[in-house]
Amino acid sequence: MRICFYIFDDFQLLDLSGPLAAFQMVSFTEHPFPYTLKVCSFQGGMIKCTAGFALESERLDPQQACDLLLVVGGKGARRIKGSTPEGEAIKTACLNSKQFGSICTGAFVLASLGLLAGKNATTHWKQKRAFAQQYPDVQLSIDSLFVRDSNVWTSAGIISGIDLALAIIEDHLGGDISRKVAQELVVAQRRAGGQTQFSPLLLSEPESSNIRSVLNYIHTHLDADLSVTRLAEIACLSPRQFSRKFTAETGETVARVVERIRVDAAKGMLENGVGNVEKVARLCGFGSTGRMRRAFLKYWDKSSQAFK
Repeated sequence: MRICFYIFDDFQLLDLSGPLAAFQMVSFTEHPFPYTLKVCSFQGGMIKCTAGFALESERLDPQQACDLLLVVGGKGARRIKGSTPEGEAIKTACLNSKQFGSICTGAFVLASLGLLAGKNATTHWKQKRAFAQQYPDVQLSIDSLFVRDSNVWTSAGIISGIDLALAIIEDHLGGDISRKVAQELVVAQRRAGGQTQFSPLLLSEPESSNIRSVLNYIHTHLDADLSVTRLAEIACLSPRQFSRKFTAETGETVARVVERIRVDAAKGMLENGVGNVEKVARLCGFGSTGRMRRAFLKYWDKSSQAFK
């Protein structure tokens, strides 16, 4: 099977190296190595990544079919347009391949070429608004780590390219080989595609001290009233002002941040044996085990019982 990665000036190195390593790690299993791995660009030669150094690439042959063609992401992705010779070459290469897809903001390249129209896809969470505005004909599943729609694969931000590669390996070679590759990569567990890419640890750092105080309060008062009204009082703002300011400075709504912080705290408690499901649900402010279970399914694609 021939797998080609397409790169361009100012590509994100980890978008390439992560999934490339995952496919290469199949050679460390008992399965005969099935892949021919190629790194291609429009003209070939040395291509500079965002880290400042360059990697050697082969010239893309649009007429040579790949079993899988993956367009990586990076700052340079937004410069590739369908009306250019490079864009036309990528489009032809994708259409001649059995499967194609993107990693991170590589989705912008595919969308600009009309290859994601009417399809489900994902990209980096920070780019969700720009992507949705620019390509309204794409069904954006921004909470997914990766998405498959027929023969098209897309992944979310950066490290999720490894999750995408593991899913593709499972599709090609089966779950047992995919798990062994994950072990070789020292990935504790392959994350499901439906698992959210958002984490409270990835929130934008708030500029205002009152919003930072609210976040600290949420973390230390999980079982308290964390409604917009109550948190607005702590921030010394009206509920309307607070909601707008919180979203503007963190990039997420109050309700979503509160729920996710509670879920992450509950997950840690369950994994460390702090208490049973009922106790953890109470300590983390869910009010009921059913509500906590639904929250876990939303963010982890697993029920809270799975983390005991």
